[in-house]
Amino acid sequence: MEQIGRFDNCFSLGWFCGTASSLSQLGLRSFSGPFDWYFSDFSSVLNQIDKEFTDFMKKENLEVTDNNLLVFKDTKYNFYCNHDIKENFEIEYLNIYNKYRKRADRFLESIKNPTCFFRAVRTETEVKYIIKNVDYIEDILKRYNSENSIVYILLRDMDPLPSNLKWFRLTSKEYIGKVYEMRNMFGQSKELLQFCKTLLSLEKIKSNKKFDFQKYGQMAAINEVDYYIYNDIDGIDKKISAAFNLQSDGLFYIGGGGNMVFHYIAI
Repeated sequence: MEQIGRFDNCFSLGWFCGTASSLSQLGLRSFSGPFDWYFSDFSSVLNQIDKEFTDFMKKENLEVTDNNLLVFKDTKYNFYCNHDIKENFEIEYLNIYNKYRKRADRFLESIKNPTCFFRAVRTETEVKYIIKNVDYIEDILKRYNSENSIVYILLRDMDPLPSNLKWFRLTSKEYIGKVYEMRNMFGQSKELLQFCKTLLSLEKIKSNKKFDFQKYGQMAAINEVDYYIYNDIDGIDKKISAAFNLQSDGLFYIGGGGNMVFHYIAI
């Protein structure tokens, strides 16, 4: 019998790219949400959902950081966005705003259906914030649908959350902002991986994985190979073959530099 998922959607609530990356790798992410690809405080995330993004990404709240002209900050909500500016913030702002407005609108419409949210807990201070504001958090998320639920991801040494909340603990002491580690972050907890298998229907997971492979597959494969080489993992030829979906009996060569990697196959 095909799995019938408990939810219609899964969304990342931050705090950094690793949450969305892990959801994507597991086939739990159907499209980009408004909190996927930047650094965020949880209280500000909840505030935006509560206010239905009324002043989300408004220009008067944004400023380019002094030390990096490709990073901008929302000074009102303390968001740091480091993936959106290509060359010039002033020229590109309208496109950036429209992109995030579309994501926010789609997010608000989607969470009217049963949704599972994921938040990687940023600090011990945030642990305390969650414990103090359980009812407030539940009120905001369940306002859109009574079946909505949230899952918290904690680092190894963080204080635990109450047992009435759904949370899982990673084995690492800190979050790592590298592609391979972020995409496989949830894999640090067998219990979390097992839990994730029950969230969406198999059909939706399959469709989401296809989307993930088409959009991020090459980048993910390149970074997976880099991880294997850097850590000198045994059986690297089989690992590389699997990463690029090559035939196991093929002869291949890998070359390139920086982010450019290419392979040749001889059967």
